[in-house]
Amino acid sequence: MRKEFEMTQAQYDKLLEACRPVPYMVFGGMEPRSPQQNANDAWIALGEEMGFEGMSAQSIPGKPRCFTAEVKIGTEEGQICNRDGCTGVMIYIKDRPCTCHTGNPPCSACTDAPLQCPECGENA
Repeated sequence: MRKEFEMTQAQYDKLLEACRPVPYMVFGGMEPRSPQQNANDAWIALGEEMGFEGMSAQSIPGKPRCFTAEVKIGTEEGQICNRDGCTGVMIYIKDRPCTCHTGNPPCSACTDAPLQCPECGENA
């Protein structure tokens, strides 16, 4: 699902800074990162901060700080769900007690536990 986002002036300035050309000096056989690589990393970091897939951003003509992007859906423990605007945090739901401490980790209670949002009930 695509959504419109607006970055702050500080975020916009940071993104522009990442796109600037870098001096081309090779030290120890390692070439410097290109402005494109730096820009891609800046978009990915901004996506983590704002909750969208970093490489899915598309500009909106006439709105320099606005863009559309795919909303990042929680697929790992601790991530925000983001399904239909849900703000719940994804957790593993165990239906029986953990027995890892008895000597054979991981136990089936841990390996079979579904990743779920406690707010909306969606599974990852």
